[in-house]
Amino acid sequence: MAAEYRRSARSSTEAQDPTGSGRGSRRDLYRDLGSRSRRDLRPSQVPIVRREEGATRQGQDHREARRSRRATQLPANDSTAAAHGATWRQCSWFPLDFLLSEKFQPLMGNALRFLYSHCCKPTAAGDSESLGVSSATVGVSTLAHDLFHFDITSQLPEGLSKHVVSSKKAQANWYRKLVDAWKEAKPPPKTPEEASTLVIQTLKRHQKADVEGLLAFYGLPLPHTLVQGTAQPPSSLPDGVQYEMHTLPVDAKAVADGDTITVYVSTTDPRESAFVPGNVHAAAVRRSEARARRNFGDADALHKQIIDSGYRVIPIQNEEILAKKYRIRLRGIDAPESAMPYGKEAKIELTKIVQGKSLRVLVYGEDRYGRVVGDIYCNGIFVQEMMLKKGLAWHYTAYDKRQELETWEKQAKAKRVGLWASQNPEKPWEWRKNRREGA
Repeated sequence: MAAEYRRSARSSTEAQDPTGSGRGSRRDLYRDLGSRSRRDLRPSQVPIVRREEGATRQGQDHREARRSRRATQLPANDSTAAAHGATWRQCSWFPLDFLLSEKFQPLMGNALRFLYSHCCKPTAAGDSESLGVSSATVGVSTLAHDLFHFDITSQLPEGLSKHVVSSKKAQANWYRKLVDAWKEAKPPPKTPEEASTLVIQTLKRHQKADVEGLLAFYGLPLPHTLVQGTAQPPSSLPDGVQYEMHTLPVDAKAVADGDTITVYVSTTDPRESAFVPGNVHAAAVRRSEARARRNFGDADALHKQIIDSGYRVIPIQNEEILAKKYRIRLRGIDAPESAMPYGKEAKIELTKIVQGKSLRVLVYGEDRYGRVVGDIYCNGIFVQEMMLKKGLAWHYTAYDKRQELETWEKQAKAKRVGLWASQNPEKPWEWRKNRREGA
């Protein structure tokens, strides 16, 4: 097939250009090949327009030189570099020698650090995300990029010496250790906490100022701000628990503030299936039929009826699930309100913990606002513990006397993390009371 197209290409070109100079019209050439466009052809079938013999030899020489440079810049014993190189070699428009050059790599690392410092770094108002760029993504990605670059070129990132006290020789020693640790990590770090922990453990024998300076250089959490969960999910229901629910994956928009989440529980859950109102079930069936007929107006109207009844049809993995809506109030803690200092930080942290994950909720009752009050576990993590230890919530002693919650709050105070960085942070229940009296 490829030979046939090449013969067609040559005959068409010679018909348009009897001198053989290779200046025939490509547009006419593809038109003569019939209805198949260049996009429809496999790479081996793309027609070749004849060029002058000297130009052909020159192109071959360039290609051979490029292959030679790639071979020398990607050591065969470096699996990481080889993997990246193999991917890039498939894209002929990427000049691999430039991407791995001493000029490009520092520019890439600097660009990522620029994004962090100008687009992602939290402001005084607490806005830790801007322009759709996550500080978590930039910090970890920049470190991974710099380690990959160092592994290939042995070059340190530009500007690091301004953040640390040791010599460049010592810095190179750190990066060699970090490259080995990163390769051995299964899986490699994905979150700022994981990356920070890897750096701290790898460089634990080095100076504190150097470790903290390196973490600050990448915008990663400092040692005193790292939090390790200690509470284990209960194997049986504790006293006072009325029932247990398992939610569908949580949407980021469902987090109202640092202590309230909207969740959905599938009606296929044994507890939920017995309580689905008949009109909701019938509306869900009629909506499915309307969508099958492509009558989306009726389907939307039926979905509104379902939503007004406290339910929703949620698409998950190409499947639509009828689910019951619940608003969850985290038991035993009180986070700053959105308009208070650290209110936005508390909401962002809770979102990071629960977003995209299914939650286990132990329900103790309802508050006066109709919210379900419960303990929340996410991938084995006790959510209230993380919020207290990170200094983004108070122990709500008026409604919960658990000793462990008091202990976790004291630990955050001692470290002066989160809202405890302030000398005398205002309590949210006092803030709400002052607002009510002022109104």
